[in-house]
Amino acid sequence: MKQLYLRKSSSTARDCEENLDAEDFALVARLYADHSENLLRFCFRLCGDADGAQDLLMETIHAAPGAIKRFSRRSSVKTWLYRIALNKWREGRRTLQRRQELDRTHAPKQPSRDRDLVIAIKSELANLSEPLLEAFTLVKMEGLKYREAAKILDVPIGTVQSRVHSACEQMRERLQEVL
Repeated sequence: MKQLYLRKSSSTARDCEENLDAEDFALVARLYADHSENLLRFCFRLCGDADGAQDLLMETIHAAPGAIKRFSRRSSVKTWLYRIALNKWREGRRTLQRRQELDRTHAPKQPSRDRDLVIAIKSELANLSEPLLEAFTLVKMEGLKYREAAKILDVPIGTVQSRVHSACEQMRERLQEVL
């Protein structure tokens, strides 16, 4: 079994160490061992950076023991954990957006052509509405089936399909200017 990796510098890691009893810690260790690789990749795609992804992963795994009573077994553990991660990410994003409202007036410096494209893609992902970004990330970046994404997002499959299509269309239209 893999060791539970808790960064000593992370306040999330300290919270895990201080607030988990032995039974919860065993569950956290098991979830981490079984699901951390896929969950970390999903967290990275949501956050866009390794540190944020690691923190989101730890928050997700740490929240699992408290959320276990809401696990209905109608979905897989993976789907349930993705849902927890998505909710934690949403909370963090709302908090961050409130903080960044004043910083929007500062424009980035003009980088090279390749960096322009990368920045444009990241920018367009960030400009998607939350529902479109969530559906796009789950289906196009994570490779989940529409049915799995619908369970995670708690919406009908048709809604997920529509959101993914809309996200692709918006990205295509906006990125054609850069290309």
